[in-house]
Amino acid sequence: MTERKKEYPEKIITAFLTETRPIDIQRAAGIGNTRYYNLKRDPEFQRILTDRRSEIIRETVRRMERNFGKNADALQAIIDDPEVAPQVRINALRLYCEQFGQWKLTTDIIEDIQRIKAGEI
Repeated sequence: MTERKKEYPEKIITAFLTETRPIDIQRAAGIGNTRYYNLKRDPEFQRILTDRRSEIIRETVRRMERNFGKNADALQAIIDDPEVAPQVRINALRLYCEQFGQWKLTTDIIEDIQRIKAGEI
């Protein structure tokens, strides 16, 4: 006997991804309490939600990467502008340094992982 693959309506998946409270999820999905809790316990459905959330995050990161240079330039313009209030310039410089530190650390970690995978370390 072949196992039948379950199908989940997009409306239900979207409700679980966009709402937080059970009552709001149920209302948006058009489902009742029993169906809601069955889906919460359904490993296949939870895997679909996890995959979708991961893709949303990956797309957001890609979008941020595409705009990083432009945003860094805007921040640098605030830092360099003598007409901008000193505290705003200090805040912009602090943010710039914090973000640079995080990106540098992430880049270094990725490079180390790639060297390990390549057998260089």
